Amino acid sequence: MNRFKILALLATAALLALMPLGLYAQQPEAPHQFFGTATLADGTMAPDGTMVAALVGGAEVDSTAVESSFQAGFYLLKVTPPVGETYVGQMVTFTVDGVATEDSVAWQTRGSQELNLAAMTGPVIIVEEGAELAIGLFGKNNSGQSGRATLTEVGSDLEVVFSLGAGALLSELAHIHLGTCEDLGDVDQDLNSLVGGSGSSTTTLADTTLAMLQDGNHSINIHQAGNPGTYTACGNIPADGEDQPLPVMMEPETIDADALEESLRTSLLLDMALNAPSDGEDGATGATGATGATGATGATGAAGSAGADGSSGAAGATGPAGAAGGRGPEGDSGGGGLAIVALILAIVALVGAGGAFAMGRRS
Repeated sequence: MNRFKILALLATAALLALMPLGLYAQQPEAPHQFFGTATLADGTMAPDGTMVAALVGGAEVDSTAVESSFQAGFYLLKVTPPVGETYVGQMVTFTVDGVATEDSVAWQTRGSQELNLAAMTGPVIIVEEGAELAIGLFGKNNSGQSGRATLTEVGSDLEVVFSLGAGALLSELAHIHLGTCEDLGDVDQDLNSLVGGSGSSTTTLADTTLAMLQDGNHSINIHQAGNPGTYTACGNIPADGEDQPLPVMMEPETIDADALEESLRTSLLLDMALNAPSDGEDGATGATGATGATGATGATGAAGSAGADGSSGAAGATGPAGAAGGRGPEGDSGGGGLAIVALILAIVALVGAGGAFAMGRRS
C-alpha cells in the first residue's frame, strides 16, 4: 500500500469519527414550555383559534392557537431556539390575538411554566373617570419591556405610579412628554427613574390634575439606560371623556391540581401525536464499533536481489605453531657412507693429535 492510499484511509476514518459529533451539534436546545389560559383585551376568555405568540427580543419565535377541549382559553407554547443558538439570559414576552400582555419571563432550557396571559388594551379608565387613570406602556425598539402606569389624584396633587417588566433592554429615565408616542414632543414633567433597568417608580406631581394631562397631547415615555435617545416603552394619556373600554377583572378559576396534571399530560400527548411527522426522523449515528481482530499473515514476498560485494576484512592474527612433522624418507645410499668415512677420519685425527701431545709432554 503506497503513501497516498494510507493518507486516504486516515482521512476517511477521521470523517467517520467526527460524524456523530456533527449530528449532535445540529440538535436544538430543549424548549421552555408555557401553558395556561389566554384572555382578550376586553376581559373575555379567548375563543378557540385565537393566536397566542411568544417573542424574544421583540421578534416572534413561536405561536399557537387556543384550544379549549381541556380548559376554556387553553394554550400551549414551546419556545425553542434555532439550531446553534440559545435564548439563555433573554426575556420572553407574549401577545394574545396580536395584543401585548404584561408578562415577561426569563427563558430556561427544559423550563415548564403555567402562565395565564391577559392582553392589555390602550389607555383605559379603570375607576372613576377623572380620579384615577391607568394606561398601558408598550415596548419600543424591540426592548421586550411593557407595563402599566396609574395616575391618581390625591388632593391637589397627582400621583404617578408605573411598572415595567424586564426585557432585552434596560430602562432608566422616565418623563411625561408633550405629544403622543407616535409623535413625541418636549418633556413636560419629570418622573422618578427606574433602578436596575426595570421594576416600578412612584412620583408625586404637585398642583397637577388629570384634566391638565387629559388633553390628547400627553404621553408617558421611558428611555434606555445610558442611551436616553432610545425609547424602551411608551403609553398615550387619553383625552378627558374619551371613550375607552373598561377591563373586566376576573377571579382565577379554581382547578384541581391532580386533574390539571392528568389533563395536561393527556393534552401534551395529544399535541405530540398531532404534530408527529408521518415517518420517524433518522436517529443519531451510533458510536464507533470495537477494533476488529488482526487479519491473517500475508504470503511471503519474493527474494530480494543480491547485495554488492563487501570490502576485504583486516588480516587475522598469526596462528599457533603447527605440530611436528613425520619422519622424512631415507636418503639415497652413498650419502650415508661418505658421512661414516668423514667420521672415521675425524677420529683418527683426534687420536694422532692426542699422541703427539703426549710425546711432547714426555720430552
